[in-house]
Amino acid sequence: MKNNAFLLGFISAGAVFILGFGVMFLLYQSWNIHNPNSELNGLFDYTASAYGDSICLPLLLGALVYSFFEKNSHPIVIGKISIVIAVVSFLSSCIIQASWLINDHTPLNWSLPKQHHFNIAGWYHAFFFVAMVTLLMMFLSEYILYSKRMPGYVLDIIVFFAFSLFFYFHYLDDYFTPDKPMSSLAIAFIICISLQLIIKGLQLFALREKSIMQLITPLFCNVLSLIIIILMIAFTTRIKSNL
Repeated sequence: MKNNAFLLGFISAGAVFILGFGVMFLLYQSWNIHNPNSELNGLFDYTASAYGDSICLPLLLGALVYSFFEKNSHPIVIGKISIVIAVVSFLSSCIIQASWLINDHTPLNWSLPKQHHFNIAGWYHAFFFVAMVTLLMMFLSEYILYSKRMPGYVLDIIVFFAFSLFFYFHYLDDYFTPDKPMSSLAIAFIICISLQLIIKGLQLFALREKSIMQLITPLFCNVLSLIIIILMIAFTTRIKSNL
């Protein structure tokens, strides 16, 4: 079953990359052709869409799918709590997308070129967003609450590294303050590490484990992600100063 789990995880990661970043990239190129002089933010103006959707999201879902099928033998069983969380996640993500359409002050971009109006890319992204949030939360719940044993360190590092890096990319897009970079990143670090320690704590509790060493993985992944983000900010700042 382990080989099949790896294959399913690999296929899932590839599908997320193609259906997510791949399709959006093609739609963005088409939009660029018809709107060459647009001042709206494009696909690559957001680190979450440029790097998160192309790297973090495939890694995260692929690892979670691998973990799910590696621990499950036939028949495949999804926990009741995971199903409830998936339903809540589905409804919540639908509300988020609806709020972007209803709100008069939603920031415009290439997929939402005017208020209350998604273009084709916007509608595609909306459906993809809802699907990804639902699947991610369901598989993450399975990873946390229904693992039959502690995940290996490699799998754990992939999950928490992709999670934390994706979180920082979104934080950069929405909340990062350029004139106070360190304090801004410190807030992001505190939020992200707190979420991940809660996740790891729940996993340890579900497995009745008492290994403090397991808490090192989220800390290590957060520090590594933060270093990458700081280097990206420094690199981007240097390029802008040379222009």
